[in-house]
Amino acid sequence: MATSLKDKAYTIIKERILSGFYEPNTMLNEVALSDELGISRTPIREALNDLEHEMLVNVLPKKGTQVSEINFDVVRDIFQVRMLIEPYILRQFGPLIDKLQLLRIKSIQENAEITGIEAQFESDNDLHQLIISSNPNRYLDESIRKVYDQNQRIRLMTGQKSTKRLIDSASEHIAVIDAILVEDYIKAAEAMEQHLANSWKATLDVLYHV
Repeated sequence: MATSLKDKAYTIIKERILSGFYEPNTMLNEVALSDELGISRTPIREALNDLEHEMLVNVLPKKGTQVSEINFDVVRDIFQVRMLIEPYILRQFGPLIDKLQLLRIKSIQENAEITGIEAQFESDNDLHQLIISSNPNRYLDESIRKVYDQNQRIRLMTGQKSTKRLIDSASEHIAVIDAILVEDYIKAAEAMEQHLANSWKATLDVLYHV
């Protein structure tokens, strides 16, 4: 029973962090969470400990638990890891990527000016998730999933992209997809590296005007 309650607390709190309901630097009080979720403090504390291992919260001695900050260094670290892992997956496991799904995503990306920001965001996420899900290495998979949790928080903070970046990003996605479709995985990896570098720059510009 305790384990199931911990899992329930973990799932709810994590979803609230990733959705932005609990913003970066928010202090989470165990007593308040216990009352709010109707779960005793021990499963809450265990859930928070698990979330600390995922770097979504920081347990501060004698102060409480704080939702982890998203700052310049975090953004840098996330994009550096993505630029290492996603091109690697394309080079090593590109043949495992579902081409029918790629064609579906490409059709949305080709109509970026018509489909709108929300549809583009969704297909953007679908493309990256499709690529990383082709990776059969479970240790690598665990690492990239943690990175993508943080990346989701960054995306929420950047809000809606400019129309120009939306179009540019769609064009970059199409370059990646086209290379995969003709089974040129080296070219696909290079196109992904360029896309991530551009996205990193655009993110810094939105958040820090760098």
